[in-house]
Order: sequence, then C-alpha cells, then structure tokens
Amino acid sequence: MVLFGVSSTEQPKVPVSRESRTKNIIIKAWRERWTDVQWGIHVRSLMENDADASFIADCLLQQALTGPGPNSLVLSYLLHSFYSQIISSAAVLKSISLYDGYHKPFCIGSLLDLIDNIKERLVVSDHEDTEECLQLAISIEAVIHWLLACMYSSLENLSDLAASEEPVEEEDSKIVTKSRKLIEFFFGDPYLRALLHIAIVEDPESYDKIKRMCAEVAKFAGGSNAEDIAKVLLHIDQLKNFREENVDKGSSVMTEPMDGLQMMPINGSIHAILMTAALLRSCKDLHTIVTDLLIVKQLKSLKESELYCEIAHSSMLGLVDAIGKEQELKFIGFTFLQLPVIFRGLRERLNGNDDLVDGLNLFVTNESVLDIVDAKLHCSALDLLLTSLHKIGLITEGQKLGLLAKKGTSNLTQKSNSSNAVLILKAESTLSSVLKTFDGDFVKNQEAILGVMCDMLGKNFELILAAASTTGALQQVTSRLIKLNQFSRQVKGEGTNASTSRAMIFDISFLMLCHTVQTYGAQSLESTEPDCFFEEWYQNCMVEENTAKNPDGIIARCDQSKVDVLLNQYLQGDTELKTSLVFWHEVCTNAVGVVQNLLLAWENGAVSFADVKKILDVFRSRICALPVCISAWLCAYIQVMPEEQCGKARYILDHFKNPMVAEESQEYFKERCAMMSGIISKMMKCIHPSTTKSSQNWCITESKPASELLEGCWKSMASRGLVDMETTLNLKNLMEMSGHAHFIQFIIQEMFQLQYTLNLMQWCDCSYGVLQMDLKNCTEALISHVLPSVIRFSMGSQYFVEPQLMALVTLSVDCILSYYLQGKSNAKIKPEPMDIDEGEPSAKRRKLFFSNTNSKSEINGGVPLDVLLKDLYDEFENIVCNKYESSPQVVFILRFLQQMCSKSPDLSLLHSTSNKLINRLMSLLHEEISSTLLLGLYNMSDKTGRKNCAQAICNLKSLQQGDDTT
Repeated sequence: MVLFGVSSTEQPKVPVSRESRTKNIIIKAWRERWTDVQWGIHVRSLMENDADASFIADCLLQQALTGPGPNSLVLSYLLHSFYSQIISSAAVLKSISLYDGYHKPFCIGSLLDLIDNIKERLVVSDHEDTEECLQLAISIEAVIHWLLACMYSSLENLSDLAASEEPVEEEDSKIVTKSRKLIEFFFGDPYLRALLHIAIVEDPESYDKIKRMCAEVAKFAGGSNAEDIAKVLLHIDQLKNFREENVDKGSSVMTEPMDGLQMMPINGSIHAILMTAALLRSCKDLHTIVTDLLIVKQLKSLKESELYCEIAHSSMLGLVDAIGKEQELKFIGFTFLQLPVIFRGLRERLNGNDDLVDGLNLFVTNESVLDIVDAKLHCSALDLLLTSLHKIGLITEGQKLGLLAKKGTSNLTQKSNSSNAVLILKAESTLSSVLKTFDGDFVKNQEAILGVMCDMLGKNFELILAAASTTGALQQVTSRLIKLNQFSRQVKGEGTNASTSRAMIFDISFLMLCHTVQTYGAQSLESTEPDCFFEEWYQNCMVEENTAKNPDGIIARCDQSKVDVLLNQYLQGDTELKTSLVFWHEVCTNAVGVVQNLLLAWENGAVSFADVKKILDVFRSRICALPVCISAWLCAYIQVMPEEQCGKARYILDHFKNPMVAEESQEYFKERCAMMSGIISKMMKCIHPSTTKSSQNWCITESKPASELLEGCWKSMASRGLVDMETTLNLKNLMEMSGHAHFIQFIIQEMFQLQYTLNLMQWCDCSYGVLQMDLKNCTEALISHVLPSVIRFSMGSQYFVEPQLMALVTLSVDCILSYYLQGKSNAKIKPEPMDIDEGEPSAKRRKLFFSNTNSKSEINGGVPLDVLLKDLYDEFENIVCNKYESSPQVVFILRFLQQMCSKSPDLSLLHSTSNKLINRLMSLLHEEISSTLLLGLYNMSDKTGRKNCAQAICNLKSLQQGDDTT
C-alpha cells in the first residue's frame, strides 16, 4: 500500500518550505508511529518565533484525509496540536471548513467527531491579539456553512437512495444527525453564538451563503430527517433576532419583585402622565402625550390591551380625585373628550383594531372604581366614555352595548341632566354654534353676539372653556373674544342702547379673557388682531404667579391729561359712568392713574374715606373691567411697597371684591361682578396667598423650606401609591422653584429610605411619571449632576445597596430612554406649512410667553444626549478604574449598562463606553457579565469595535472557564 502518495523506499527531498518540512515530519511520524508527545516535540521545530502555525493544520488534514477513510493517527496529532495550543482554534476550524470531500462520508464523519471533541475548548489564548479573536468568529461562521453543506450532501445521497429503493447508508444518516447536534451546540452556547453574530456583521457575504445553503437543505424537509432539518432551519432563522432573544434581563430589569410578590395593579407612571396631561398640558400636546404612553408601554413591556386598560383605569381614578375640586371640569373634559382622541392616536400608531376593545373588557371588570365614579358624577361614567368612543368611530354600537352589559346593572339607569359630565358633553356640541355667532358681522349682529355672551356667563362659560380646552378649540374661543373686544373699542354715531351693548361686550369679553388666562395660562391666547389692547395690557399689567409687574410702568401708560379730566369729573360729584362715545380701552388705562392720585391723596389726608368710596363705586357701577385693571396695578404696587404702606391699597382691593347692588336696568351685572371678584381674588393670592390649603396652588410662597414641602408631597404619594391632583400641581411648582437637580436629588433620597421591593417599584413608577412634567431638563440634570454625585459620595452608605440600587438604575435608564425616544418621535413631526404670500406660519399665533417663562433648556441651549452619556461613561470609567474589588458603585455601573443594553432600542447609546471600562468591569464582575451585554456595548458597525468585542468575549470566556476549573 502506498500512503500519502510516497513509496516506502523513496527518500524525502530536501524541504524548500514550511509546508514541505511539515509533510515530511508527518510522514516520518506515521512511519515510526510517534506518540502524541513525540509529535509535539518535533513539530515545535517547525515553529518560528511568532509565525502563523495555521499551515500545520492544513497539512495534517490534507495528509489525514487523502484516502477514502481518515487516518486516525494523523488526526490525533492534529488534536494534540490543538490541545497544546500549537495550532489556534481559528486555524483548525478554518481548515475543516475548507474540506470539500463530501463524497467521503467516513472522512466527513471523522471531522465531525473532531469538532465535537474540541467544541468545548474553542477559545483564544491570552496572548492573542484582537485580529486572532475576530478570525475565530469568522471561522465559526465558515464551519456553520460547512456543517450545512455536509447535511445537504448527505440528505441528497439519502434522497437518491430512497428514490432508487436501495438500502440507506447508515453513515449519511449519522452525518445529518451529527451536523444537526453541532449546529445546535454552536447556537446554544452564548459565547460561540456571540462570536457568530460578530462574524455575520464582519462578513455578510458568508451569511448570505449560509442562508442559500439553508434554502437547499429545506428542500428535503419532507423526508425522514424532517425533524433535524426543522431544528436547524429554526436556529439559522433566529440569527437575525439574536439580540432580541438573548437580552439578559434577569435581575437587571426591575419588572418583577425580587421577593416573588405580584406586580402592582396600577401603573403609577401612566397615572402620573395622565394627571399631568389633564392638569398642565393643552390638547395641542396630544402627540407628546401619546408618545409618552407608548414609551411606558415599551419600557414596561405592556400588551396593547393592558395599556388601554391602565389608561382608562388611571383616568377614572383621577376623576374620582378631581370631583368637587377646582379642577373638576377640566378633568371631566379630559376624561370624556380628550381621552377618546388619545385612544385614537394610540390605535393609529399601534395599528391594532381589537386591542382597544380587549382593554376595555379588562377595565370594566373593575366595578368598584366605576361605581364610585358613577356615584360622584350622578351618571354612568362608562356609558359616557363609550359614547364618546363610538362617536369618533373607535368602537361599534354592538361593542358598546356588550361592554355595558358586561359591567352589569347600575343604580344610575338615567343620566342626570345636572351632572357636570353631561353638561360638558352638551357644551362641546354647543361650542361650534357659539364660535359661528362670534364670527358674524359685529355691527349687524351686535345684539345677537351680546345675547350669546350673556348666556355664557357663570357656569356655562366654565363648561364651554372645559370643552374647548380638551377639544383644541380654546385658542379659537380666545381669538374670537379678542376680536370682539377690539371691535367694541370702535366709536361711531350710536344711541344709548347701542353704546350700552358695546360697553357690555367690551366688559364681558375682557372678563372672559382674564378668567381664561388665569385658568389655562398664557398659551391659551391666540390673536391675529393688530394693536391688540388685551394682549398689551396682559403683558404689561396682569399679575401672575411668580411674575412681578412694574407699577410705574403701568402708570406710564396713562395719558395724564385724560387722567386729570376723569379725576376732576368724579371729584366734582359726577357719579355716573357714561357709555356713549367712550373709548373703553382708554378708560381702563387711565382709570389706574385716577386711583393712584386718589390713593396718594387719601394717604396724605387730602380726601376723606367717603370720597374715595364714592369714586370707587363709580368705577365698579357699570363696567367690571375697570376694577380688574385697577386691581392689577394695586397688586403690582403692593408687591414693591413696604407692608406698612399697603393698608389702604389692600382696602381698595377688598372693596372691589365685595358685591355691589346693581340697578334693575343693568343686565347680568351680578354674574359679571362674580367673575370680576374671582379674577381679583386670584390676583390677590399671588401677593398674599391664603393660608388655607388649595387644590390648585399656583403660587407657592410658603415660609417652609422646599425640602419640607417636597417631603409632604412624597408622603402623600407614598401613602396612596399614586400621584393625586393636588400633589401633581404642587410638585410642578416645587420643581420650578427648587431646580431640577435638587428636585431629583430629593426623589432619590426618599427612595433610598424604602426597604421593600414592591414599594420601590411603586416609587419608581410614580417618580418617572412626575419627571415627565419636564423630562428633558430632568434627564439632563440626572445625567450631568445627580448620578455622578450619588455614586461618588455613596461609599459606605447603608442605603446604596440592592434593591435600592436597582430602583435607581431603573429610574435612570427609563428617563434616559424616554428622553431619546421623545426626541426621535418629535423629529418625525412635520414643520408647520408656511404661507407663501406672507412668509409667516399659516395660522400666526401670538403666544404670550415672557422672559420669566423661558425654560432652562432654552437658556442653556440644551446638551445632546450622546454628549451627556459620553461624560457619564467617562465618570464611570474614573470610578471603576480606582476600584480593586467589587463594590456597590461597581455593581451600580454594571446594572446600569445591563439595563441600558436590555431596554434600549438603539445600541448606539452605549457605544461611547470605553474599552478600558468594559475590561475593568470584566476583571471585577466577570461572573455577572454576559456575551450579549458585550455585543451591546461595542459598536458593531466599526471594524475596531468588532475586533475589541471579539477579544472581550474571548477574554470573558477565559475568565469564566478559570472560575470553573477552580
């Protein structure tokens, strides 16, 4: 027999290359039957200093597989070279993948056995560089393709034999089974599969070859090996979803209590978001509200039906809290008018048809909440909500009736016409006719306009505003009122009745605008009118929360000559306020000058109390806008003057608040006085708030420190597990007053006081929802200031341990990802179309935001999220590199990176982590680090990132194997 193509008598030639020398040594070893130890001694003579030894594997396989069967002795030399690390794992796998003798089933079977023997030790030596680690990953990808090719060849042989009815070759069946088991092993081992993932990114063409070979193997899926083929195809198909299926959530995500308790029934973050949306956001922010809710769904892994159920449940709980308080109408309008629109926005973006009905089916099973709402509203809340949903086409009539039947019978079978919920729904249908009337010709329809305005006075106006604010029509209402206020300034030849009607229109529109701005803020104003009196007056004179106006600036707007005329007229005993041919905006402006002179004279004893009272009664006898304008100046005056000099000014304010008996000829004077009194009372609260607790604390000027006020809010939140209406409003004010960094610092301090996981979960959810009030600035403060200081100065703290540590991780990661997802969502919003003729936005809006309302993000210009995260990761690196053993700080950093990797929809948020930080973490906590985490931390789109990642994965495997051996 001639072995290796060389006769026994032929003398080997002088080698001219490493390959030739290797073949000669192999032949000599085979002839002399060297042991593995002898082979190892002699083969090292072929090794040069750091030369690549992969040629040895090629030569060994070439000589071992020359004949129809394998040479087991030569294969043992290959195995010994592998175990003694003469030949690298990558070289062995690469050589095997290049063998194409599929017609030699025994040789193929021996190679499969060889892979099975070395599969547990496919590691890279510590001295190998990043390139060698990357080559190992590429070799694994090549071996997967080779295994599929082996399967295909054997399946083809088996198919041909079955077709010709010849006996099946047992070796081919073994090859199919062995190939399938090896593929399962490669895909089941996290280390090897992570390297395979790197190779797919590095060499996508080879991955395409794998997919094509899979398609060939799939042709035999109907045969006797269907089960083996199905398993292999399933593994290959899962390659594209590797990260999603191998996210290491475990203890890194605080979605389940560590002590085995059940999930809490109410999602505090959704409840807090809805409270903020109902109380502090306008309907123009619907896109943002929907985005916030979808982000919560993604972060909390909620199903669509569960999301709808939580939203409906939280809305009803908020409604229970709001009934009987100042914000009742606003929250009712949100629940029954704005919430259906939010549901529509969610369904459009989720592309789900039946999920809303499924969620409502879950919701109606909670009868206790619905019964409480029904009792407080004096009507069926579920019926009203479902009616609104049916009105905009979200549910059918049959679905509505089915949900009502599922809830069961209620004591409130009839709707109460006096229920605020029913009245707001009626006001919503009336709103369009009101706007149409206001759009009519002012001169021709003056009486009709006045009639509608008079009918709106009192509670009707509150209902109209609540309906308008929740349907997006609030700016339309204010723009019409400003327009009417402007028209009523015009003076032409007019009789007594016309002048009286014009005066009332000016008065009512002015009062309505003041009340609207005080209730819904400056963003509710919209005007296209030039030289707008109310807009100018509001900017310069109106006293608001945290806003001081210059009383001298208000006086400077007066025309002194007209002030003198008015003052002389009233001092001479003229007690009648004329309406004919009067410019009411001028009277409102100059009346302030009259009262200033009157106050000065009174303080100096020049006039008596009776004279002062007589003139004040003239001002409030017909036009209630005059006392409002005067009170605005008085409040500004009191803000800047010493307390001992403000007694008489306060008396005038109190005098305007007291009701006045009107003449029978004055229509709706009582209603106008009531509105005037409410406006003045709110302005007075801004300069000396009532000591009684208010559900809407617009201006916090408490003498207590902010920390005590915050502590009171947190106690209320912790006791209920939810954020109620009053706490929501107070937290908003405290956030603005104390600053974002201090606000978040206090949240964390309170969180560290909690011990039980369920309480920490509730706190995280509620705190996350609270931070949604100003997520951008809160997240910037959290990343830039709070987290670095907490980690730096937590050494030795008894509270910086798990589960408190994990709660902080969860809150931080949720805020960061929400910041990112919100920015991504806002980038998709198309800009407002521009009008070609005017070069202005098509619906030009004058929003009255002043210097005091500029947000900090605008002042600071904002910092990109990637820059903030880069600075945070650098801080992590500084902390970890100074640690020589595991500590709570190191655990926090690892948990933070784990949760960012598991939750983040974009792994680029992690790519600014340094290789030094990752390696240091592995040296300290390698037993808690997974290959999946390393894949997320490195930038796979970059060649250097892939090399570093492959090396880190190999180092991690070595560290973990070292622990196993010890």
